[in-house]
Amino acid sequence: MTFPSHAAAVMPLKLLRPRWFDGVALVVGSTAPDLPYALGAPLPTYGHTWVGLALWGVPLTMTAALLIRCSAPVVAAHLPGWWQDYGVLGRVRHPWYITALSAWIGAVTHRLWDDITHDRLPGTSLGFAALGRPLLPGLPWWEALHAASSLLGLIGWIWATVHIGRHGLLRHWHGPPPQTARRPVLFWAAVAAALTIGTTASVLLPDGRIPIVLGARLLDVFAGAFVVAASVVRLSACAPTSARSAQA
Repeated sequence: MTFPSHAAAVMPLKLLRPRWFDGVALVVGSTAPDLPYALGAPLPTYGHTWVGLALWGVPLTMTAALLIRCSAPVVAAHLPGWWQDYGVLGRVRHPWYITALSAWIGAVTHRLWDDITHDRLPGTSLGFAALGRPLLPGLPWWEALHAASSLLGLIGWIWATVHIGRHGLLRHWHGPPPQTARRPVLFWAAVAAALTIGTTASVLLPDGRIPIVLGARLLDVFAGAFVVAASVVRLSACAPTSARSAQA
């Protein structure tokens, strides 16, 4: 739901202690502090405050995790290879306190990561003013640290994702994914339509020309398009049953 580098900080927890954590909540929680940027002004940094981590990050993450789990079987069925194993997430439900704790841990790791790679963030106690000093003309220290850490995080996320997939860890932890009917034409058409509408709205809404706002919105639109497509496929599967019931 945001650039996936922050997931690299929490995925090792799931790999080391898979029964202790809700992996979906860990990963989504690690993105939650950045999601207010999609709203534009005036609350773009609220998610990075200690209060925001709990009052914004945890409820939002728990809601998003539920949507992801409900969508996972249909979405995964339309993906190739070991990506289909992610469909099993639709069967997994952790105790609410495990999900809430995992969401909070994910959000805290995001905050701590940003704390050592950012200049002072307005409206928060995050960051160090000294990182605003130039490393090179026009390039402050924090931008260099942020870019380097984001690249390393992206590499770590890719490695962990491939490792989980190739070693069948989702099946090992939760069993095989459920058998789900595939409707690829409808599914991918719904994805494309949602992306088109969402991208247009992201640009036209207030603050849509601000890069960080537009970037956050587009990443959210990308995630949301798959939720929408999964819902469309589910509704289409229910339609014949409803029609028969009405005729009866």
